Amino acid sequence: MKTRPANASTRRGSALLAVMWIIALMTMLVGTTALLLTEDVQTIQTRSDMFRARMLAEAGLAIGANPGVKPDDVNLLRREVSPGEGYIVTMHGEDGRLNPNRLLQSDDPNNRGILLNIMKAWGLNLDESQIIIDSLLDWVDQDDSEHMHGAEKKFYNTPGMPFNRPFRTVEEMSLVRGMSEVERRYPNWRDWFSVYASGTLDVNEASAELITAVTGADPMMAQQFVARRAGPDGIPHTKDDMTAPDLPTALRLLGVPSLGTQQGAIPLGVQSSIVRIESVGVVGNFKRKLFAVLNRGMPMAGGGSGLSGGAGIAPVASPPPSVAPVTPGGPAGLPGAPAPGAGMGAVGNTQILWLGEQDVHGDEGPLTAPRRR
Repeated sequence: MKTRPANASTRRGSALLAVMWIIALMTMLVGTTALLLTEDVQTIQTRSDMFRARMLAEAGLAIGANPGVKPDDVNLLRREVSPGEGYIVTMHGEDGRLNPNRLLQSDDPNNRGILLNIMKAWGLNLDESQIIIDSLLDWVDQDDSEHMHGAEKKFYNTPGMPFNRPFRTVEEMSLVRGMSEVERRYPNWRDWFSVYASGTLDVNEASAELITAVTGADPMMAQQFVARRAGPDGIPHTKDDMTAPDLPTALRLLGVPSLGTQQGAIPLGVQSSIVRIESVGVVGNFKRKLFAVLNRGMPMAGGGSGLSGGAGIAPVASPPPSVAPVTPGGPAGLPGAPAPGAGMGAVGNTQILWLGEQDVHGDEGPLTAPRRR
C-alpha cells in the first residue's frame, strides 16, 4: 500500500494556514481603512457644521447690531433658515451692570457703601468685604501704597501684580486678593459688572439684587419691580413689557425717594446706549455663540409701554455705608490705560467696544419665536 509523503501534507497545511492569515490580515486592513475613512468623513461633516453654525451666528449678530432692530423683534432675532438650522439673538442693555473702574476710581466715599452692600449680597462679612474693597482700590490706582486692608506688590509676590491700572476685563478682577472667596460664595458675581458700562445704572435692565445694593430699595420691592417690567408673559424684551418710562416712575415703584443731585452718587436711568448682543448659530446639535458690546449712540429701544416715554437720568443718593467711609486713594487712572468706552472700531454711527466667541453646551431654546404663557 502506498502512503503519501509526510512532508507533502505538512506543506499543504502550512500553505492553508498562510492563506488564512493573509485573508485575516486583509480583512483587518480593509476594516481599518473603512473606519478611518468614516472618521474622516465625520470630521469633515463636523467641521462643516461648526463653520456653518458660526456663519449663522455672524448673520444674527449683524442683524442685532442694526440700530433699527428692537429687542422684541422676535421674527428677526430668532429665525430658522432651514430645518434644524438658524440663529437666536438676545439683546441686553449693558448699563444694567456696574462699571467697576468708575465705581472704584471715584473720590466719593459713598461708593464704598455701595460696594459693602454688594459684598453683603454675595454672602461676605464686613472684615472680608473691607479686604476685598481695599485690594480692588490698590489694583486700579497708580501707586504702591497699600490701603488699610489692601494688597500691593509685597502681597502678590508676582512680577507685574497688581497691574495698577483700570480693569480691562471683568475676569481680571478675579486676580485680586479675596476674589477667590467671592468665587466660592457667589460664582455669578461677574454678572454684576461690565467694563463697558457707561456708569449710569439702567434700572430697566439691572437685577433686583443690584438695584437693592445701589438704591437701598427694599429687596421685595426690587423683585416686584423686576417682575413687573417683564410684563404678563414673564419674558424680558417682549412687546408686553412694562418697563418704567422715566426715572421718577421707577423710583416710585421701588419706593425710593429722589434725593436730588447729590455729588458722587451713582446716576440712575431707564435706558442703555451700550448694548450687549449675543448670537447663537445652530446647525443640528452644533452651536456657536458670538458676543458683541456696541455703543450705538442712542438708547436701546425696546418693547412694551416702559420705553415709549421719555428717559430720566439723575443721581440718587447711595445708602449709608455700614462703617465710617474711607476715601479711596490714588489718581483716577494710569496714563495710557484705555478710557471707558474706548472701542475696537466703528461701523457707521455704531462703535464696537468688544467682540467674543465661545462654544455653547446648554439649551438656547427653540429657533422659532417663544409662545406667550
